[in-house]
Amino acid sequence: MPDDLVFEADRSAGGSVTLKGAVPAAADATALANEAGLRKATGLVTKDDLPADFTANGTTGIAALSGLVEGTVGFDGSKWYLRGKADRKAAADQAASQIAALPNAAGWSVGIDVLPPLAACQADVDAIAARNAITFTGRATLVKTSEPVLDELAKDLAICPKADVHVQGHTDADGSADINLALSVERAESVVNELIKRGIGEERLYAEGFGETDPIASNETKDGKAKNRRITFQVTTE
Repeated sequence: MPDDLVFEADRSAGGSVTLKGAVPAAADATALANEAGLRKATGLVTKDDLPADFTANGTTGIAALSGLVEGTVGFDGSKWYLRGKADRKAAADQAASQIAALPNAAGWSVGIDVLPPLAACQADVDAIAARNAITFTGRATLVKTSEPVLDELAKDLAICPKADVHVQGHTDADGSADINLALSVERAESVVNELIKRGIGEERLYAEGFGETDPIASNETKDGKAKNRRITFQVTTE
């Protein structure tokens, strides 16, 4: 954070929010963390001479940020600002309207770019993949808690109706490489079948398996294995 900035909240493309900088008091840090969906406030210090409406502006800014693919809300000591990217114009308009409803909206600077459809699709499915919430029992039976995630995925893919979607399965390194490759394909196919049920055209969907060949964490720990068992997505040119 530059030296002239007082407070900043950053939302990553995966949906996580980080807070840094100064707030008026510990209670304000808690309020901002709650709005950001964080279990506790970390990375914040207290500062006495901040405006009385600091937390009202900060919580509204974070709420607006939650509707964007990624972005930043902050206070530089004199002006609040919101910068980010939205997957739809409606989302950009909603975020802007939340700021416009503030009593001191004139003291804000807002700049939100609307992503083109292909980039918006990729950003949305990347965020879903980052949560690793599509899970399985046995070989390739989807856990019931995956259903709302698949509903969300189908809705996001409607943004780019002509784009191809590569559904990619990955496993941990337990078992043989051949079995893991077959398992990753089966799981990708299960996701494809569910997307077809939700109205995504079969001609757009490709099930691909990578087995254990593309780990993102160590296969020596339980947590690492859980991260490696995942479904990812690649959206290609319409």
